[in-house]
Amino acid sequence: EDVCPGADLPPPVLEADAGAELDSDEDGGLCVCCSENEAMFVLDQCGHLVFCRACRRKLIYRTRCLAGLFKPDRHELTTRELSRTRMPCPLCRREGIAVEKQGFDGTVFCT
Repeated sequence: EDVCPGADLPPPVLEADAGAELDSDEDGGLCVCCSENEAMFVLDQCGHLVFCRACRRKLIYRTRCLAGLFKPDRHELTTRELSRTRMPCPLCRREGIAVEKQGFDGTVFCT
């Protein structure tokens, strides 16, 4: 039985070179989960640019479900839940909060 329907993300992608620094005038890479959309979210603790908007929502939903904070649909997540849920980075496993790359004031690393 699927305890957390809709949270069907593929396993995290481990990149050999997850440390390429992103220049401020350079666009980011692709989302490490779907490999289709532009990555727009950075994990605040490690600086890895990893998620598109849709995959960020899916991973937060999955993380909250695994913590016992189930909601019937991932689209019901509130802005507060999206901006405060800590999750592991799919590249280095360091836990952090996904923030928009434009609002991140640290060094951004892309794959």
